[in-house]
Amino acid sequence: MALAATTLPLLAQGPFNAGPKLGGGGTNPLLQSFINSDKAWYQDARQAYHGNDLIGADGQISKLDWSLAYTSYQWSNWTANNPGTPFTPDHEVYPYADGKTLVEISCDDNEAWTGVEPALAALGATNISHHDSVISAWVPIDQLGPASQLDGITFIRPAYRENRSGLTSSQGDLAIQADLARSLAPGFTGQGITIGTLSDSFATAPTPSTTASEDISNNDLPNGIEVLSEFAQPATDEGRAMMQIIHDLAPGAEQKFFTAFNGQAAFANGIRSLAAAGCDIIVDDVFFFAEPFFQNGLIAQAVNEVSAAGKPYFSAAGNSGRQSYESEFRFGDGFTGLSGGPLHDFDPGPATDAFQSFTIPVGSAVTFVLQWDEPFFSVSGAPGCQSDIDIFLTGSGDGQFNVLTGAFSRNVDGDAVDIFTFTNNGAIDIDGQPGPDTEFNLAIEGLAGTPPNLMKILYINRGNFSVNEFDTQSSTLVGHANAQHAIAVAAAPFFQTPPFGSAIPQLESFSSPGGSALLFNDDGTRFVEPLDTAQPRITSADGGNTTFFGQVINDGDSFPNFFGTSAAAPHAAAVAALMLESAGGPDSLTPTQLLTLLQQTAIDMETPGFDSGSGAGLIDAQSALRRIGESLFGDPLLADIFMDEDNQSWLNPNVWDNDTAPSPEFDYVLATVGNNIMRSSPQNQIAAGTADFPGNSLTVPSGTRFLLKQQSQTASINSGQGDLILDGGQVSFGPNANGSPVLDLNDFHVTATSGSSLGIASSIRNNTATVNGRLTGPGDLLILLEDGGSSLTLNGVIAFAEVDEKGYTGKLTVQGRGSSGNAILDFNSDVDFTGGAALELIGKGTLKVDQALTFQASKLSDPVNGTVPPGVYFGVELEALGANYLNAGGTLTVLPEPSLEGFDFIKTDGALTQVKVTFSNLQPGLTYDLYRSPDLVTFDTLVDTATTEEPDFTFIDTQSPPAKAFYRLSSREEPEPN
Repeated sequence: MALAATTLPLLAQGPFNAGPKLGGGGTNPLLQSFINSDKAWYQDARQAYHGNDLIGADGQISKLDWSLAYTSYQWSNWTANNPGTPFTPDHEVYPYADGKTLVEISCDDNEAWTGVEPALAALGATNISHHDSVISAWVPIDQLGPASQLDGITFIRPAYRENRSGLTSSQGDLAIQADLARSLAPGFTGQGITIGTLSDSFATAPTPSTTASEDISNNDLPNGIEVLSEFAQPATDEGRAMMQIIHDLAPGAEQKFFTAFNGQAAFANGIRSLAAAGCDIIVDDVFFFAEPFFQNGLIAQAVNEVSAAGKPYFSAAGNSGRQSYESEFRFGDGFTGLSGGPLHDFDPGPATDAFQSFTIPVGSAVTFVLQWDEPFFSVSGAPGCQSDIDIFLTGSGDGQFNVLTGAFSRNVDGDAVDIFTFTNNGAIDIDGQPGPDTEFNLAIEGLAGTPPNLMKILYINRGNFSVNEFDTQSSTLVGHANAQHAIAVAAAPFFQTPPFGSAIPQLESFSSPGGSALLFNDDGTRFVEPLDTAQPRITSADGGNTTFFGQVINDGDSFPNFFGTSAAAPHAAAVAALMLESAGGPDSLTPTQLLTLLQQTAIDMETPGFDSGSGAGLIDAQSALRRIGESLFGDPLLADIFMDEDNQSWLNPNVWDNDTAPSPEFDYVLATVGNNIMRSSPQNQIAAGTADFPGNSLTVPSGTRFLLKQQSQTASINSGQGDLILDGGQVSFGPNANGSPVLDLNDFHVTATSGSSLGIASSIRNNTATVNGRLTGPGDLLILLEDGGSSLTLNGVIAFAEVDEKGYTGKLTVQGRGSSGNAILDFNSDVDFTGGAALELIGKGTLKVDQALTFQASKLSDPVNGTVPPGVYFGVELEALGANYLNAGGTLTVLPEPSLEGFDFIKTDGALTQVKVTFSNLQPGLTYDLYRSPDLVTFDTLVDTATTEEPDFTFIDTQSPPAKAFYRLSSREEPEPN
């Protein structure tokens, strides 16, 4: 049974300003301890930020983040009263040096930076870098106020960031068997491959045990390292430690460095600079706290860009373990916040608790990063976030209502993020118990807009820290490491891997797990369904030796050991260099092919299969290189299958592991070899004939291609009775001359959510390549015109004989190439895509309408109309949709989505007892199931339009509806009778 779900939310609560008030008159019971401060500069800072009413963020310098406003006034007071004495901010701002702090500035639009950058320079700002509308710069603290008044600025916030760290060589070399990989004939070292590293610094550490020049002399680093950009302040040289690891595993590779510590804009530009400088592989270990959790930010977009250009990008997964909280915003019956807004109810049960308790020992510090499900203005422009939420820390016990610190940023029309850091310095004692306080509470206040359906808090701690209640232990792998095309790397300690006696590799407890879905496109529009990026992709070793960086452990030597995913990522990047060299050099493997090889040969960890903690498992470099090709190691692996009668290489027993030619009794999978080279006899093109693969089915996984290269002939799977399973690989028609090729099979089954493509060569001039079988499966499929260029003037048509209307639920994307070349999708029978399938036309991608084609609303889109509105299109109406539609006498129907028409609340004695819900636009002939969340109630009542033919449906929920509920209809496709 296939389900096509349509989410229809019903919020049984209003906006924030309708939240409950405590004490009848909305009196705020939270005692703001800082209001009673006798520091005049502090009161001045609050007034300048919040305005005269000390509520909200509408003062003169409210474009500054509150922490910057605080520090700028503290600076002014300190320098006036303590001339010549170094200033140390007590409200942590990252980073701070020589009277300046690194900030990120969001401009009003992509052109405003042209006026803002010179104005910042006039204020004394340095290291200014921009990307689109975002500027990173080191700004003098005493100029933060004037900077916030510059024309074209939307907001300024600190550039909070961290590394992923936790006469020698790394033990990780053995742990992931890179030493054995290098020993394979002819002996691989990464020769001819260039790796770019982004981290804090290369050579600015004040007193390292070894210097960069000493590392080169001792062969711990290669000669000729190019530093494209160095960090101007003293740092840890963690980047140099990463580069030592790379040199240990791939000593023949060239290396380049670019600092990632000058803000998000500079980081994104650094990624592109390394790619432009000739780096074949890029790796980083830096995370900025304000990177969006639910959308690709500036850095993530740069990662996707260079990966699409053929550069594998490795990123440290993170070292936060499961220190994350997730929840929708729940109204409670408790306290209001500092500005009179409702506080979030942390208790998911029937009780109410407006506070989450933590233990933060003296000497420990925690950074709290709160984000929620709205797009970022700094990423996608207006309108940006339309809700305002604050987060703050209070005492405990007698001090529960004393606010200690927090984040009070202005979020509306900006970014959906609040960040603050709290350090327990031992000076707080307000809980009524003897000794410094160690128990504290977190509160979240809603100020404006709509309550979020999803909030996420990251707890980034330095020292000991524990969550005492309501700990959801959610994913912490976020930001650019969670981008669709990043290769996020988890960490396993080298001493808990097979070469060191642990049969099953063990994951580091701090390694950040994946599972945080992206919710928004780069342009800020919400995805129809959340996008799971399946991170981390892979695990690599950490804890190996460096000459200067890390901590000494009892491992038999005196060298420091480098722990953290910061150490795991360069191990993985170095193995990638060995793989590229073995496959033929730069660009010999695409990022997808390289990743597939790593994952297919990895040593499984945790539960069988892919895991959110370890991905596909621990890298096995030796096995990965052995899979790259038979010409290197004699492994009988099959690459492209060239479908020619005189070259039916699959019939040759010698190309199969078991020396047996395929038969209909078995299913087969193309081996991943990472390139498109036929590794059997030379290909001989013929003029006519047929070619048949006799297996029951053939799977085409990521990194392989099924190439049909023939003229005016039929290629088949098991004489048309077998299945082709496309699992992330490529199927290509051509090139040949003026042919109309046919692929004859039973099911053309698409399984992978990304990577699968069906292409037609431009040399099949204005003819049709036909898939004579049934399109089915849940996967997405890219249909494109291949090898097109500026001179391409002809079209290619791909036709499907049949579509499994109830079994194909993926997305088809059709994309043309060249100045006038169209990729045309044709269906040889009527198709009803309302079971959940979608179609997107890109560029010169074209849909031929010669049958009756039906789509659900929001499931059909093109460059001219965006999402095609509901309606019936034929003749002139169809042609009016634009050039992406070819009018061939058929009809195109787009049905409206079922929608929530209205609801009523029914109360008894003041308590909610019933909810009346009305839906409209139901489709005739379908059966719907009705669900309620978040308590996951499934109602027995079925909405059956198969018999009633009614477009509307009203339902009364009497099953103890919660204060906030979502109701959803899901169409249910009944199986056809046998």
